[in-house]
Amino acid sequence: MTLCMTSLAAQHDRLDFDCGEPALNTFLQRLARQQSDRDFNRTYVAAFPGESRIHGFYAVSAANVHFENFPKALNLPRYPGPVARIGRLAVDQRSQVKGVGMAMLQHAMNLAESLSQLIGLYALFVEAKNETAAAFYLRYGFERLPDHPLNLFLTTDLIRRARVASVPH
Repeated sequence: MTLCMTSLAAQHDRLDFDCGEPALNTFLQRLARQQSDRDFNRTYVAAFPGESRIHGFYAVSAANVHFENFPKALNLPRYPGPVARIGRLAVDQRSQVKGVGMAMLQHAMNLAESLSQLIGLYALFVEAKNETAAAFYLRYGFERLPDHPLNLFLTTDLIRRARVASVPH
C-alpha cells in the first residue's frame, strides 16, 4: 500500500500524532482544520488510504515576500511577489527517516508548480524553524536568503525543470 497525500479531514486521528515538537503537534490537533475551513491555508496529511493514522503533515498557503531580500543576481522586482509558503511540516516520530518528509515536500513542490501555471507563483518559500530544518530543505535544492538564513526558497522554474529532467525520454 502506498502512502498518499490528502487534505486533512475529520477521519484523520490528529490526537495520535506526535512529531516531538509540541508547537507542531498543537497546530495539527487544535488549529489546522479551523484554519483550512477558513481558507487561511490547506493542511495535507500523509496517510495510507482508508487509515486514520497521520504519518506527517504540512500546511501551505499563498503569500507575498519582499524580493529585496532575495539574491540581487536574480534581478527580481523590488516589491513583494507571489509565493506558495510552507508554514509547517512535520513527521510523526514513528515515521521519521522513512521518506515521509521527502514525499510531503515533493507534493508541496508539485502543488506550487501546478499553481504557478494557473495563477503565477515565483517560488515555494519556507521559514525554517532551525538549522536542522533548514538542512532538510537545502538537500532538495532550496536556497537561503542572504540576510535571513532560515528563510529558504525554491523557484517554480527550477521545480518545473527538475520535473522535465526526471521524465524518461
